[in-house]
Amino acid sequence: MKTILLTILILITFKSFAQNRFITVDNTKIWINTIRTENRKEGQPVIVFENGLGTPMGPWERVLTGVSELAPLVAYDRPGIGESEPDNEIPTIQNVSNKLFK
Repeated sequence: MKTILLTILILITFKSFAQNRFITVDNTKIWINTIRTENRKEGQPVIVFENGLGTPMGPWERVLTGVSELAPLVAYDRPGIGESEPDNEIPTIQNVSNKLFK
């Protein structure tokens, strides 16, 4: 019983720090999840998770929880994957990195 209560408490705590939302980049709605970015100190690195192989970020929740203990993080679904709208660009390294910096 203690294990179940502890697990529920951890999940509630994690969800209170996670912020799932959509942003618009180049007229395309992109799903992002930010964790612990609201308390980020100046100069502190941010870990960025980008999905690949057509898999949305949703299944990575447990990994994101652990990694967010190290530093604030941002996870997002690239255009056309998961909850993000498709765009008309080929996902080359250049195109993906350009969108990331916008």
